[in-house]
Amino acid sequence: MSLDRRALDSRRAGKMGSASLASAHGGCTDNEETAQLLDEVAGLFEAQRAKVFRAMAYRRAASAPRALGLPVTEAAAGGSTSLMAALGVGPRLARTIAMILRAASRRW
Repeated sequence: MSLDRRALDSRRAGKMGSASLASAHGGCTDNEETAQLLDEVAGLFEAQRAKVFRAMAYRRAASAPRALGLPVTEAAAGGSTSLMAALGVGPRLARTIAMILRAASRRW
């Protein structure tokens, strides 16, 4: 379940937002797919050898959907604030996850 080469190149060049990344990825529909996408984004930050703390935040955030007792889409139904509480992430990452989930839901 890796990103295609074009999506990686665009992301590295800074031309693709998180919602576009989710679309290129095929959209994420469940907790494990959401976690895998967050892991992949963390890997991109690590590969750039920049934004170390952001990469660490994405790695921590990736473990949260796997441990969540309900679908991440249900947690997202309450908006960024409920995602922050359910996943233990900050406001910026919560908005990013919400965008990823919205992009995935529009795909269907």
